[in-house]
Amino acid sequence: MVNVFEYYSRAYVKKNLIEFLRHRWVAIHMEKTDESGANIFVRYIRGKPITINNEKDLKHILFVFRDLRPRTFYGTVNIYRKLETKEDALNYEKNVIKRTCAWDVDSELKNWQNTIKTAKIIAKALEKYGVIKSVYFVWSGRGIHIRIHENAFSNELLAKYKPLDISYSIVKFTIDEVREEIRRIPKIAVENLMDPQRVFTAPLSLHRKLNVVCVPLKYDDLDNFNLDWLNPGKPRFNPSWNKFEIGEADELAELAVKKVGGYMGKMLKKEELPETPRKTKTVRILTPIKFDYKLDDIRLNPNPSPIKGGREFRKGPREAFLKIEDILSHFALGHINLEHALKALRYARYSIIPFQPYPDEIKEKLFSLYDEAIKILEKLRTPQKVKAWLLSHSPPRKPKTILEFLRNPE
Repeated sequence: MVNVFEYYSRAYVKKNLIEFLRHRWVAIHMEKTDESGANIFVRYIRGKPITINNEKDLKHILFVFRDLRPRTFYGTVNIYRKLETKEDALNYEKNVIKRTCAWDVDSELKNWQNTIKTAKIIAKALEKYGVIKSVYFVWSGRGIHIRIHENAFSNELLAKYKPLDISYSIVKFTIDEVREEIRRIPKIAVENLMDPQRVFTAPLSLHRKLNVVCVPLKYDDLDNFNLDWLNPGKPRFNPSWNKFEIGEADELAELAVKKVGGYMGKMLKKEELPETPRKTKTVRILTPIKFDYKLDDIRLNPNPSPIKGGREFRKGPREAFLKIEDILSHFALGHINLEHALKALRYARYSIIPFQPYPDEIKEKLFSLYDEAIKILEKLRTPQKVKAWLLSHSPPRKPKTILEFLRNPE
């Protein structure tokens, strides 16, 4: 096992870690677990978002959390104007000035050669639109991230489009272009994770579980890469990973946002936004969101949505509620163990729901439901007991017919 304090005391590790984390909201995965054995994941210190902008900040964080043994460092894809309060961190609309575009290639360590092959396909797709110098790669543990440096977008472009619309559109546009080619590669999944709160592993961070380093690379390194590069004792990486060319990705961004339409498919250029006549008061009428769910409403789902990416929380709080049913059903059916189920509930509770645009009162209801579900899971502990508890509410859910799905796809 790596000595985390010795590792993060190395000068080259600190330099590259800080280079990425500067002006981002930082999250830290600890080696130590809580009483139930679940992993500890922190994003705040004394109520303020964690930031690491220099070596002094990193030293302070390592000292404050020394008993928990900080292991893996993550940074938001968001670059913030300021990060002093929780409100600053959650202000994606006005406080985020840039974003790092990233494609997440999910695979297995033993499938690393196909992972590299996939990264090359995406890089070639970017090269077709002139995006070359600003592209870098970070081995994520079992897969790899392809990233476009946030400074590859000019101020002129950022004045026209929101950073979230740019990043989401580019990633989706590119995945759509190479989808058929990637489908032919075994055991590979490429995801668009460009949501408002996304975090990614910092270059030269240790992986949270595997005994490997998340090394940064450039395109020319891919042909020579092998798993020996990930050795924590002497990681091999490209110190020029953070090079970029301002405006290099502007043409691709323009094309992508026009094709995709932004994060919600309704992106408008600033000059296209309708003007409100002077001396006219605009009144927004909001339709209240009905939310009266309780845990007795969930039942055993024989075909639950996948744990990872199965529910789109931005569609509404019902998706967040049904995530509880998915997780408990997966556990009851023996698909995941107790630790995995608890971790999934806590991740949704603390790392996804707080950042959704739900009304505060609905978030509080969801927090209570998740807290209650965690307590029930910790009490019952076995798949058989959880299955019986789910079945005590009502019979298992039945798959929808095609007609039912067309009438109500949710």
